[in-house]
Amino acid sequence: MDIQIGRGKTARRAYGIVEIALVPGGKTLDPNVADTFWEVGGIRREIPIIASAMDGVIDVDMAVRLSELGALGVINLDGIQTRYDDPTPILEKIASVGVTEFVSLMQQLYAEPVKPELIQKRIREIKEKGRMKWQQDREYGRRNYSELGVQRYQRILGDSMHAREFNRQKQEAIIGCGVINKMTSLGMPQSYRSA
Repeated sequence: MDIQIGRGKTARRAYGIVEIALVPGGKTLDPNVADTFWEVGGIRREIPIIASAMDGVIDVDMAVRLSELGALGVINLDGIQTRYDDPTPILEKIASVGVTEFVSLMQQLYAEPVKPELIQKRIREIKEKGRMKWQQDREYGRRNYSELGVQRYQRILGDSMHAREFNRQKQEAIIGCGVINKMTSLGMPQSYRSA
């Protein structure tokens, strides 16, 4: 539903979080069967949540924690986090004022210019504490290497095993891996599946 906001200008109705209620539906879904992942710009996230880029909601620690849980936290790089070296007392001050003082306080706080060095500092903090550090600690990239190995194996040797018994399938996989390792040691060839 469009709302008229001026001559020839319309806006769509938006809903705030207090106007939305989630209720159980008539159908149920086994959570073990559901896959909630999503991908943006080659970054895979497991939980379909993007936290609001609001100073009172997301700071470095919250963005890191959301990332660890599989969601996405977005820091407002044009807000309090990049205007003040220690944003905690500023956020406490915002939370303590009433409705009547709020607008003038925000105007006063946002009069402080954004500091480029604080933008770099916040990004550095996220990298040190956050997703990149978490990936390094848990060797997260190893999964990609194994996936690439399986894809290479399937592209060269096929999607299925030729042997019917499990022990022979293991032998077939070992031989296949030996072939791929030999090919890799000779240089990465242009691979074409023949069968």
